[in-house]
Amino acid sequence: MADIINLKIITPEKVILDEEVGSVIVRTVDSARGILPRRAPLVAMLELGVLIYRQGGVRNYMVVAEGIMEVKRNKVIILTEAAEEGDDIRKFGKKMASLKQKQKEAAHKAELQFTEMHANLMRAMRSLTIRQHQEIEKRLGG
Repeated sequence: MADIINLKIITPEKVILDEEVGSVIVRTVDSARGILPRRAPLVAMLELGVLIYRQGGVRNYMVVAEGIMEVKRNKVIILTEAAEEGDDIRKFGKKMASLKQKQKEAAHKAELQFTEMHANLMRAMRSLTIRQHQEIEKRLGG
């Protein structure tokens, strides 16, 4: 087995990266993870952060949004909403802030939709309960 890893980063729009690399460092929800060849299988949730991979002795950087990573048989597959490559780690602050803002907006929208759906459900349940009580009263002659 070769001492390389196939790193694939996929967003809903396209495959961002599909390369043979020597190592990967990525931020998961519980810690930073270093992935080397022949690593034990792993599935982990990713946080928004910087992913670093080595290719030919050179460090490469990407900003990766929240997502999921699977490591299996010298393959690392990352599914994420967004990812951007870059050669200057200092520029990533703006990219990370932009991705974080997009995630915050999406979370707010989802929360509003949930609140609206919950309110609709509560109205429907109240209406159903009232109808059930009315039917019971009719049956009891009340």
